[in-house]
Amino acid sequence: MARIGAVLLAAAMAVGTAPPAVAWAGAPPTGCGAYEVTDLRAADGWSESTSGFGVNNAGVVVGVTRPAYGVPTAFLWSSDVGLSTIEVPGASYSAATDINDRGQVVGEATYPDGTTRPFVFDSRTGRTTDLGTLGGPEAYATAINNRGQVVGASRTAAWEFQVHAFLWSPSTGVMRDLGTLGGDDSQAFGINDHGQVVGRAMRAEGYHVPFVWEPRSGRMVQPSGEFAGGSAARGINNRGDMVGWAENGWQASSNQAFFRSARTRTVQALTGVEEGGTRAVGITEDGTVVGMRFNDADGWFRTTVWHPATGCVAELASPEVALVQVFGISGNGHIVAGRMLWSPAAPRS
Repeated sequence: MARIGAVLLAAAMAVGTAPPAVAWAGAPPTGCGAYEVTDLRAADGWSESTSGFGVNNAGVVVGVTRPAYGVPTAFLWSSDVGLSTIEVPGASYSAATDINDRGQVVGEATYPDGTTRPFVFDSRTGRTTDLGTLGGPEAYATAINNRGQVVGASRTAAWEFQVHAFLWSPSTGVMRDLGTLGGDDSQAFGINDHGQVVGRAMRAEGYHVPFVWEPRSGRMVQPSGEFAGGSAARGINNRGDMVGWAENGWQASSNQAFFRSARTRTVQALTGVEEGGTRAVGITEDGTVVGMRFNDADGWFRTTVWHPATGCVAELASPEVALVQVFGISGNGHIVAGRMLWSPAAPRS
């Protein structure tokens, strides 16, 4: 992969105003595209702790915010309405983690008895569905596809600290245990519209590897390819391309992002524009990858975009110098990181 050291310079905008176009530092590098940025801060009375975790193809963002003197609460943001909270019946706290193109929001809520369970909120009907757990006291949802299928991880009834990946389908209304690769635990982080699930699972030997769960076979397998130690798959597109990162130890500076092509079944390491550990968290339908580079100099993350097909890699700079972690990317390229939303800029005539 070629290294291109250009950085996107983004200006903040107030909610409700037109987003400014993003300019490159120097000549726009070939194959990287351009973005517009939106600051998702709510109006007066909302805290600076607002953070987006998921975004759909319409640029609608979900996440968690803390109203003034309030508790963490799930929210939904759109350019025409602004930020509104999602009320989960009976919950003490809540957070939204992903949204599909039908406006279905997934997240998790904590209740007065101390249990945490995932939910689906349908923004069209206002209905909230409690997804339950695999028998333990806690479960967390990470992603939802356009069929309304949800994945995440749940503690099991077998052992208080055992965590297994799950798949919940609206057709059955049941949370399915996806098992492991012979070890004690597994976690699911992504699902595409075909129902393929990716995440990480422990092998019997005691170390974690990426997994893909295939709906046709109903089996969890380790994908072919060379993966570094402690790897996890974090996202998958409808072509079956997957991304994630290897931990390579406990320090963020040692992380290594990867891209696995479904067509060639090869694994490609993704490096940043400068030295530092990298993480890949999501991938678009055309193969654009978004993630982070850990900056050793100041100890912060930089939002990074990779285009494996063109070899382009660049960092997106927010008004706060991108001192936020990126959490999601939509199928058509909207990126959410903290309270910032980057959207692909329309070509200029």
